[in-house]
Amino acid sequence: MASMKSFQFSKFFNKMIYIATLFSLVVLALPKVGHCQQDRRVDKLFWAVNLNKNELTFKKYLINDTKKVDITDLELWPEMINTSNPFKKIYHENSPDWKLLLLTRGFAKIKDERTASTVYINAQRNAKKLRLGMWQGTSSDDNLNQTSQKAADLNQSSQKAADGGPIDYGALLKQIKGFIMEWGGYAAIITSLIFIYNIIRVYRKRRKLFLLFLGARASGKTTLYKRMFQPSDRPEECDKPTTSPTTTRSTSPKIVPLGSYDVTPVYIDTAGGKPGEQASEMLYKESWFQRMLRPSRFVWIIILATTDKHVCYSTPDEDKIDLNFISEQLGYLYLPRGILQATDTPKPDLILLCISKFDLFSEHDPHTKFALESKTKIMTIFAPHINRLKETVGGSIPVHFEIVSACEGWRVKEIRDVIEHHVYPRNTNQ
Repeated sequence: MASMKSFQFSKFFNKMIYIATLFSLVVLALPKVGHCQQDRRVDKLFWAVNLNKNELTFKKYLINDTKKVDITDLELWPEMINTSNPFKKIYHENSPDWKLLLLTRGFAKIKDERTASTVYINAQRNAKKLRLGMWQGTSSDDNLNQTSQKAADLNQSSQKAADGGPIDYGALLKQIKGFIMEWGGYAAIITSLIFIYNIIRVYRKRRKLFLLFLGARASGKTTLYKRMFQPSDRPEECDKPTTSPTTTRSTSPKIVPLGSYDVTPVYIDTAGGKPGEQASEMLYKESWFQRMLRPSRFVWIIILATTDKHVCYSTPDEDKIDLNFISEQLGYLYLPRGILQATDTPKPDLILLCISKFDLFSEHDPHTKFALESKTKIMTIFAPHINRLKETVGGSIPVHFEIVSACEGWRVKEIRDVIEHHVYPRNTNQ
């Protein structure tokens, strides 16, 4: 349960990261849009090239000649007389009002307010109240810094409201956009780093698990395979016994949280009557590139049964226990044992030896005390099989023994718990 909750939280966290990343990309795209707009209007660029006592000289983009503006009605700040590029800025308006810019920056003052326009008078008042340029007696460099300019633009709209005039919503929106541009960039960087970390974290948690079902024909491989693939459904093979003609490979559509990892199970149901196909599956090994992209683990699930016939609980024991079939399965074990003993063949990470069809001998789960007698009988029958496999493996590969009933769903969940414990334990690097 804790593993499932952690998995669900991880999915929610991933979605929030994607949303934050999308927002950051939108924020980062805003300056690009602005640049594109500037590129489309490069023929409307103006900048001041010189400022003297009586006139301001400016240029227009792609035009070599300069133009002059008469400013004899203004009294310049002495420190700005005979300066080049006084505004240190490019303007995109058509024919900017240079006098208004001088008054706004505090670079000049009106000689006679009685003949000046209201716009010029208000600009001069704002510069006075903000103590810009000549109104605070500091050097022009101090007033041309970015902080002072931002303060001037930021207070312009609020000052108009204080004087009883309308609020300049355009200036206010400009400041909000600038704030988003500046802090949105930092947020985008932080979010991108979190996003990259999350990708790495999710990638490191992804694993692929191959579950290879092995056994003789009609031993219950397909029934157990389907029960593990769809735990809530009773396999149709319980009522209509069939034999798989070919090997079936199914990848789970859902990622399953096992231990500390998010695992994609691949169920491989081999054909019991075709040992060649079973050998090919046991010898299968992913390429180094596949293992690098998603590390994988292999589990052999070897199925044993007392009979290959369709019988039931009320059937006499002599019909449920087929000694010839049991002996045949002991001989069948030579195939996986040979692959395990070879030195240059891929080995599984876990071997599960499952005795199926326990519902033929008991009406109770094999883990309960009511099934103890039947369980002891089964273990006695297959003791040679278990011992032979353990002798072959030794202690190099974990071997787990389980008595199950796929039709009743007995001990199927415990198989997953065993896989989680041995193959994907928590807090380890697999």
